[in-house]
Amino acid sequence: MHYFEVAIADKRYHSDAPLTYSHDQKLPVRSVVSVPLQKWLISGFVTREVAKPKFAVKPIKAVMSQSPIPAHNLKLAAATSFIKLLVSRRPSSSTSCRL
Repeated sequence: MHYFEVAIADKRYHSDAPLTYSHDQKLPVRSVVSVPLQKWLISGFVTREVAKPKFAVKPIKAVMSQSPIPAHNLKLAAATSFIKLLVSRRPSSSTSCRL
């Protein structure tokens, strides 16, 4: 059994911290996977393989692509998420704010 940290790519997950999941095969870093989060199946990508944790983990349900996402695409996604965060926290239009 292999254990992986998975970065969650879904707005229902309200943290930047990766979650740990298991899979019976070794997966390349940046593989796109489908994982359970509460009652949903959501997308994410493998950030790294880790040692077996001391807590119970859920299995990766599906490997969507074992071809790693190019690193420059992840940087773009991270920048886009940061911009969305800034825009969502903008003050009301009655105050001035420059982004």
